[in-house]
Amino acid sequence: VLDLVAPGSSPEAAAHERQELKLAFGRLDRLKPKKRVAFVLHVIEGIPLEEMSRMLSVDARTLGQRVAYARRELLEMVLREESRCSARGGAR
Repeated sequence: VLDLVAPGSSPEAAAHERQELKLAFGRLDRLKPKKRVAFVLHVIEGIPLEEMSRMLSVDARTLGQRVAYARRELLEMVLREESRCSARGGAR
């Protein structure tokens, strides 16, 4: 199993990091596949849109739009989660 938590973290910090990763992966899973692929390749992997265009046989502008829509949807997810968290008194 791949552990993405920083080595040397306290047990509490490691648990918090794992929870944050679980939330992040859950948000990515809720994106439509084309948006998720574009977002992961460009934002997380750092692949330029033109290179992605060649890899996926999709226009670079279309990929840029998918990345922008994915960013917006992810931000909306975070804001909704924070709003629910605030309404419940701070607990996630």
